[in-house]
Amino acid sequence: MASHPHIIIDAYNLIHRAKDLRDILQENLEHSREALLLRLETYRQKKKVQITVVFDGDSVGVHPAQNRSGLHVVFSRFPQKADPIIKNMVRRSKNRRSILVVSSDRSVADYARSMGAKSMAAEEFYQRFLIFERVNPLSEKYDRNLSEAEVKNWMDIFNRRDVPRKDK
Repeated sequence: MASHPHIIIDAYNLIHRAKDLRDILQENLEHSREALLLRLETYRQKKKVQITVVFDGDSVGVHPAQNRSGLHVVFSRFPQKADPIIKNMVRRSKNRRSILVVSSDRSVADYARSMGAKSMAAEEFYQRFLIFERVNPLSEKYDRNLSEAEVKNWMDIFNRRDVPRKDK
């Protein structure tokens, strides 16, 4: 039985390599995390994959592991970084070939490949992710601009006076 693909993401590594998320990070750490998670939720629902998002822990508070709209979100315990957690997940997996590790950290990517998993640079994953979002057929179908002729046609349809009016 084939296992679903499992994407393990080095979260802050990805945030720092995506310009729009990095811009949000400059203003607010929590908002940048939230923006990433919202995009990954959408991606996960469309692609039907398992996603684990690993954040470096911070000293501000304890963030337990949580499941959120199908995402498994993990925070390392401060001062530990996400890297050893990601490596441990790969090492402990029974089906490493189904794993894709997303990180531009060479040691994490090299380790994943040495264990039989795949790896992808954060920049490359983000570019593919953005392209995926732009090619959404529903967006093209419902969010397109109408030509002047189409607008006129719809205005004519809605302004028709075909319905018999009752004269007073």
